[in-house]
Amino acid sequence: MILLIAIATVGTLRLQSLSNDLELIVNDRNPKTVWANDVIDALNTIARAMRNTLLVKTPEEVNREVERIVEQRKIIGERIERMEATFNTEKGKAALKGILDSRAAYVPMQERFIEMVKAGQRDQAIEYMMGDIRKQQNSYFDAVHHLIVFLNDLTAAEGKAAVEAASAARTLMVSLAVLAALLTIVFAFVITRSITRPVNQVVDAARKMAAGDMNFTLTSDAKDEVGEVVRSVAGVQSSIVALITDANKLSAAAVAGQLATRADAGQHQGDYRKIVEGVNGTLDAVIGPLNVAASYVDRISKGDIPAKITDSYNGDFNTIKNNLNTCVEAVNKLVADASMLSVAAVEGRLSTRADATQHQGDFRRVVDGVNNTLDAVIGPLNVAASYVDRISKGDIPTKITDSYNGDFNAIKNNLNTCIEAVNALVADANLLSAAAVAGKLETRADAAQHQGDFRKIVEGVNDTLDAVVSPIQDVQRVMGAMEQGDMTQTITKAYQGDFAILKDAINNTIAKLSETIAQIITAADALSNASGQVSATAQSLSQASSEQAASVEETTASLEQMTASVTQNTENAKVTDNMATKSAKEAGEGGEAVGKTVEAMKSIADKIGIIDDIAYQTNLLALNAAIEAARAGEHGKGFAVVAAEVRKLAERSQVAAQEIGELAGSSVKMAERAGHLLDEMVPSIQKTSDLVQEIASASQEQSTGVAQINNAMGQLNKATQQNASASEELAATAEELGGQAGQLQQLMEFFSVEQSVGSHGRSFSQPAPVARSAPRAARPVSGRSATALIDESDFEKF
Repeated sequence: MILLIAIATVGTLRLQSLSNDLELIVNDRNPKTVWANDVIDALNTIARAMRNTLLVKTPEEVNREVERIVEQRKIIGERIERMEATFNTEKGKAALKGILDSRAAYVPMQERFIEMVKAGQRDQAIEYMMGDIRKQQNSYFDAVHHLIVFLNDLTAAEGKAAVEAASAARTLMVSLAVLAALLTIVFAFVITRSITRPVNQVVDAARKMAAGDMNFTLTSDAKDEVGEVVRSVAGVQSSIVALITDANKLSAAAVAGQLATRADAGQHQGDYRKIVEGVNGTLDAVIGPLNVAASYVDRISKGDIPAKITDSYNGDFNTIKNNLNTCVEAVNKLVADASMLSVAAVEGRLSTRADATQHQGDFRRVVDGVNNTLDAVIGPLNVAASYVDRISKGDIPTKITDSYNGDFNAIKNNLNTCIEAVNALVADANLLSAAAVAGKLETRADAAQHQGDFRKIVEGVNDTLDAVVSPIQDVQRVMGAMEQGDMTQTITKAYQGDFAILKDAINNTIAKLSETIAQIITAADALSNASGQVSATAQSLSQASSEQAASVEETTASLEQMTASVTQNTENAKVTDNMATKSAKEAGEGGEAVGKTVEAMKSIADKIGIIDDIAYQTNLLALNAAIEAARAGEHGKGFAVVAAEVRKLAERSQVAAQEIGELAGSSVKMAERAGHLLDEMVPSIQKTSDLVQEIASASQEQSTGVAQINNAMGQLNKATQQNASASEELAATAEELGGQAGQLQQLMEFFSVEQSVGSHGRSFSQPAPVARSAPRAARPVSGRSATALIDESDFEKF
């Protein structure tokens, strides 16, 4: 076990050491390397941004590249701060210091370079970038690479140490495991030999006890488990000897008749004690049943019913016990049935009975007598309860015909009287219901046939019917009068509640209908008078329309002659307008041609500007190629010569493009002058054309106006003819309207209304019937329009 603990300890320590080394590599060395690489990436991005500031054209693009430089500086500062917080060794701090020194010298150079670029000093900026900045930049890169190499070497050394430590730990653990296996074999042999010798002694002793031979001795001074086994077997021997002694003692006392003698079970333990207690119990089983039987008989005779005997007996003792238990059970059943009947009677469960078959002999006769007594008392009560329940649920039973004595007969007579009263009440209710269904509203029940509250119920129903039937009869009377056209009947009796509302609704309806019918009669009279006036007016209008049609025809002939002369003038003005328009159009086309020439010259100038921009871009590309050739060193000299020649060609192209642009500009100015002169001529020609067009337009408008007047006269002639025809139709319609008014008056004579209803203080005479040539469908007239028809101010008299 010590060697196993040593193996576990060594393995744990070595694994912890390996874990620490791996954690150092993963969480310290590797992040630092990543941060250093981030610094290199940021430096490369800054270098590209600095170069781009020399290539871009606009200040906005320069500012975007400067912002990229600032962002990468922030990244470098953040990574260096992290490394400063994690470097603890002198070598690491020295390597980091080299980076800080290079950065401190490199950042001011960047600022100076950016100032040169923003100031437009491109050549100085290029020279400064290719000289001092490049040297410092290379130094900066070398410092960062030195730090990365230092971290990689440190990581490799730590990994090698971890591998060596793991190998040593493996060798040590294998050696300790072999040694532990050898020691285990030696100790197993020694321990086995120390156990087998005393165990053989115990086996011999057990064989003797099995044969009933207790004459042997076992002793052991060993403190181990084997010694405990030897001493335990010796204890078993002592317990069996004591048990044999007590058994011999009880056997001798039983032979001598000393039944009260018992062995002392406290001198034994475990199952040995149980054996002694069993023997003592056997003796008690002989004397105990006799004492229990005597006690139970004494308690039963005194009314103290004991519980059943639960002790176990054998033979005749068990028979005595069973007889006593049977007696106790019979008495308990009798007491239980008596208690059950008492509780059921208190709770009102009068149908409950005791089961006499559960008893025997006189006990059964006692239970039968109690059940018969309950039957004699409870039977009439159950009948009464059943009848009352059925009456409460509306199920009226027949009269009770069974025979009872004494108070039970009085209960029967009262129930029969109640059934008669309820049946009479139900019969009267059915009578009133059938009469209401049959429409016999005058039918009433005879309240004198009932007593007490039943009489009050019948009287209340009769009064209810009286209160309901009277309003219905009044409504029937009024509606019958309306059916005969008599609108003068109303309900005059006083009612309450919903009947009062019904009365008011009927009376108001009759009053409204009477008023409406009176207004219709009045409107029919007014309509008949108005139709006569309309007929007379239509005849006068027809004659006037015929005279007007003749005048319109003469006016139309004069206008046709005027239209012919205006049309000739219009044609002459159109010919003159075409000639003026053609001259103005030709002048405008000349101006447009000059304008297009100016636009072409401007387009040529723009193209020359594009050539100038291409030369400028070529110059920038040549400059960028020169920078890259300078960075390439010896390998880029030939490329630098080519870039210089390309730059010279670009400069010459730019100069030539500028000269061509100046010539194009002067040509554009001359063309624009010619265009201005034509523009000044065109308005004059256009104005002349406009004047001619106005003359032509005026002539056209005159022609159009005369034509419109001619059309208007034609339409007036047509309208005059239509008016004459419409006047004749109006006269016929007025005659038909008079006939419809006469029919309406005949229909309204069916109704009888109060003379004052609908009167407005004026009387109308009944017009004579008017003959109709062609009857038409009558149109309905509302109450509002009827009132308007009697106002004579709405009519014009001729």
